[in-house]
Amino acid sequence: MGDRVYGCNSICELGFANVWLMDDKEWDELKLIQEKLHEALDKGYPPLGTGGPHNPKGAKKIVEEVTQIPRTTLQRKIDKIEKLALESSHWRIEWERYKEVKPQIVIEEYKKPIIRIPAQRTTFSDPTKVFVIPDAHVSPEQDLERFYWIGRQIKEYNPDHLVCIGDFCSFDSCSTFDKNHTVKGQKKPPILADINATKDALELLYEGMGDINPIKHYTLGNHEMRLYKYENENKEVVGAFSQQYERMFMSKGWGISAYGEFHFIKGVAFVHVPLSEIGREIGGKMAEASQVSNGATHDIVFGHSHRERSWRASKLGRGNYVKIVNVGTCMDYGHVESYAKNSANGWSYGVSQLLLADGHVQGHNFISMLELKEKYERKKDERPNSNRTDEPNG
Repeated sequence: MGDRVYGCNSICELGFANVWLMDDKEWDELKLIQEKLHEALDKGYPPLGTGGPHNPKGAKKIVEEVTQIPRTTLQRKIDKIEKLALESSHWRIEWERYKEVKPQIVIEEYKKPIIRIPAQRTTFSDPTKVFVIPDAHVSPEQDLERFYWIGRQIKEYNPDHLVCIGDFCSFDSCSTFDKNHTVKGQKKPPILADINATKDALELLYEGMGDINPIKHYTLGNHEMRLYKYENENKEVVGAFSQQYERMFMSKGWGISAYGEFHFIKGVAFVHVPLSEIGREIGGKMAEASQVSNGATHDIVFGHSHRERSWRASKLGRGNYVKIVNVGTCMDYGHVESYAKNSANGWSYGVSQLLLADGHVQGHNFISMLELKEKYERKKDERPNSNRTDEPNG
């Protein structure tokens, strides 16, 4: 490889006035530097710059990184190229190739972000139908035909579960409000009369229900507790009456839970009345919307106050809530127990049909006793004869 001689008498196309002697290696190196400088300038790198957020890399810095030629050596070679350019335009470094690009400020229209909340669940449990018999307060000498109406309505609804919410029998025979030595106390019925009245009511209920057989459960109320308290205070008769009473239900497939104890169906609690931390009944005009819903961690269905109403209370957490349902009373329409005759009661007379799903009461249909009477009332000559006796027959 020989030297290349450049001058006016050598390679005339370059138009050199002076003589420059270069070997092929240096020639190729200078042409490479010129070529890489042009590429960097075309890509928008400025002639100078060392890098950094406020001083972008220059074209010379790019060539330095690509060719691995030290900075000072590279500058000497660039100076040589520019001297060659004075003799021939072929060596001119076209610094004007760099075009400063001013950033465009684009103001975009503000768009409200779309917030998507994922569904809490994708599957749902099958609905469960529950029929509730609220406080019936059976007692001797009552016309019990309403239990036939209730049975017919149960048959029509054909529920999965049948719940007696408690106070099915008043058990005035064991009441301590009127002492036995008083005039009113002497008018109290015998315990067996209360038990027999309950049996007659159940027979009418089953007659109306026909051949349907839902899962049955009985949550004992404070009026049934009268019987258990009486036996507790008179040890001679412990179990003598309560076992007969329970047998009437259990022999027909009823489950029984103690007074104040929750019975759960599909995550919903059934109880005669919720009890406080000290075991007292939670009551008041708006118990559903205050004490009960505030303390509840699940839906609750109860009776006791004889007022039909429901309350839904939100809880912390996505989609969390509880629903509290009071199911009223199924006494004859307008009947008021003697202890409440002079009070502002506002009682609701009827039965409740519930639809449960996903741990909540999703549907609540309260049917008035007046409606049941209109639908199912029988003439007296159409009713079967009563066979009430002084002895329990169940």
